[in-house]
Amino acid sequence: MFKRCLLLLSALCLLGGGPVYAVSYVTFDEHFTTNFGDPEKPKLSYLRVNVSMKVADDSTATRVRGHEPFIRDLIIRHLVRQKVETVRTEEAKTQLLTDIKTSVTEFLTEEEGEPLVEDVLFTEFVVQE
Repeated sequence: MFKRCLLLLSALCLLGGGPVYAVSYVTFDEHFTTNFGDPEKPKLSYLRVNVSMKVADDSTATRVRGHEPFIRDLIIRHLVRQKVETVRTEEAKTQLLTDIKTSVTEFLTEEEGEPLVEDVLFTEFVVQE
């Protein structure tokens, strides 16, 4: 029995049957750059972020990518509403991620029948004042 299991494991390794990970990430090819801040002030600030979304697997990632233009628009709408005074705090960044995830999952649930996105992450976050 032990030899049979060892032989089966060896065959799986030879056939490329390594570990299977049940997670994938959707990363947008282009970063998000937008101006934001108080329109009453003479100088606007700029925000540049990269966003990745955690999904269950590659097929789910393909479904999410099919909605990329609308999802990008949702993210940009959240970014332009930020305030210079708060965008630098960890709490504000966490809240922004939560708000983006909520908007994206609501949209995908409406379009695809399920939320699809498990989490939203910033992979870059730069503020220029």
